Amino acid sequence: MLENAILRRTMNTVPRLKDSIRIRRESAERFIVQPTEGGEDLPLSASGYDLLCRMDGVSDEAAVRQAFGERWNTALSKDELTDWIAELDRIDAFVRNSRAIAALRHLALQGIGFRGARAERRGSTREGERRAEVESRAEWFDHAIVLLNNGQVEESTRLFGRFASEEPGDLRLQELARHLKSVVLDDLPPHGERRDLSWAVFDEALADKLYKLPADYLPLFEEAATEVADEVTAPRPSGDEEVA
Repeated sequence: MLENAILRRTMNTVPRLKDSIRIRRESAERFIVQPTEGGEDLPLSASGYDLLCRMDGVSDEAAVRQAFGERWNTALSKDELTDWIAELDRIDAFVRNSRAIAALRHLALQGIGFRGARAERRGSTREGERRAEVESRAEWFDHAIVLLNNGQVEESTRLFGRFASEEPGDLRLQELARHLKSVVLDDLPPHGERRDLSWAVFDEALADKLYKLPADYLPLFEEAATEVADEVTAPRPSGDEEVA
């Protein structure tokens, strides 16, 4: 049985599944986890796959057991969860780099969303197609998360720094890249002051910047605000849709 080292290491949160882990769906009731470095495949039932998707490195393990029990109408003890984690740990399924774990948790707590464990989530490659610039940038941002998720901390922080240098006007991205680098490099004391990267702070900084511009710009800002409001109130995906 695996000792509770993984859970203790992350302050009683569940481990974080590596993004490089491949998950193949064989049927609605059977999934296969494929180790990144070869080795024996690990079969999972539908409930096991659901539990796998809950390995986000942020959620409290007691809350995960409760949510799993409510979803599948069955109790999951702490020992059972520990044994199950041990089986996945045996095939090196989790992020082990403590700096990467800290950075990933920081991103999650700041509301930065990124892909989780979903069967066949990468889909098919689309070679030869021209992608819009925004889609390409989103891909690179996603790639930076993937690097973090595999413990490649230096490579990931270089990518975030590159984004920040290419978008000097994006206040939140600048703060995110700067603060994330500090978290990764352990430059901040454990209980030191950390800059708030929430959208409220970003909006406040943006408003302050706009108020300093000439009054002639005000009608343009009002028009843009109306467009943003229309988009914000438009129907959104629930987030529960299956990702191909």
